[in-house]
Amino acid sequence: SYSKWIGVIPNILLLLAVCVMLYRMALRSFRDRRIALLCAALYGLSSIAVSTAIMVRMYMLLTFLTVMLAWWVLCILQEPRRRHFILAGVTIVLGLLTQYYYVFYAFFLCGFFVLYMLFKKDWKGCVKFVLFAFAGVALFIAVFPVHNILVWLPAHLVEHPPAVANNHRTASPCKMCRQQSRYLHISQRSLPGLMFSCKLSREDYRVFLKIFRVIVFLCPPDQGLF
Repeated sequence: SYSKWIGVIPNILLLLAVCVMLYRMALRSFRDRRIALLCAALYGLSSIAVSTAIMVRMYMLLTFLTVMLAWWVLCILQEPRRRHFILAGVTIVLGLLTQYYYVFYAFFLCGFFVLYMLFKKDWKGCVKFVLFAFAGVALFIAVFPVHNILVWLPAHLVEHPPAVANNHRTASPCKMCRQQSRYLHISQRSLPGLMFSCKLSREDYRVFLKIFRVIVFLCPPDQGLF
């Protein structure tokens, strides 16, 4: 039988882990146990933390991975080691697989950190961080079920057909069927073939750009990107 505790208990454990990580981050940054305990308590006893913990969704795990990425960035900043770069890349993969909004957090955090390293003229550390971060993104693209997007996209485009440019009317059913057939045909090709084939028409490249936008922005089917 269904029980809410199946989802609440992991969230509570993740909440405790987030509080521990916040304590360690504050202790490493301020070198003061009272400030570290205050930081952990302010979040752990806040209404947003309690609400996230009792909501049986992925947001508590997303919060944990968000704090983890900040922790590894702090470790790289203070004591750069190879394992810190590797674990930062792994955290990026797990965060992207957890919730697609993670891409915005990771992008800005990593971007500002790279700018800081460039300002400090830490060229070697900057290159290593960028390589491992992009390796994490590449691994996410390799692991993420891109085939599901390619299967969903044609049906979604038929369900929400594009308007005709001249009179802003929707496409006719026959035209929609032809578009669906063409999208299904293109989606069965490999991405390298779509990128490097010289036999593609302008419409093929337009469809590939739509697929690419779905992959990059990680838009779920219910968002209605197109």
